[in-house]
Amino acid sequence: MPQQATLELVGPSVTARLEECVVGLLSLVLAAGTIHLTSDGRDIAAVWPANAVLLAALLDRRPGARAGVFVAGFVANLAANAIMRGRAPAICSMPPATSSKSASRPTCSGPPWPMTGC
Repeated sequence: MPQQATLELVGPSVTARLEECVVGLLSLVLAAGTIHLTSDGRDIAAVWPANAVLLAALLDRRPGARAGVFVAGFVANLAANAIMRGRAPAICSMPPATSSKSASRPTCSGPPWPMTGC
């Protein structure tokens, strides 16, 4: 009698979730420290080493297992802004701002021109 193949949805392991939490916590600490040390609390920080932690975590994972790192980084940035500035309106408006920036990028249909960015 042939065995029937069953489809099991297997999520990330507990270790992977724990690593994502550690990455998020480390990113939060670095982001809050960076805001405190390089910014006056009203504008953006000059450097952002928290992204180095997120990049290292992303490069360590296969492409299908990166969503947790993105979520951890986003939540860490929200929390760092809320802790250090008392609010987080700028980070909440970033996804629409970045998508509108890429949507407004000019499309080029000829040879590349160095001065136009096409």
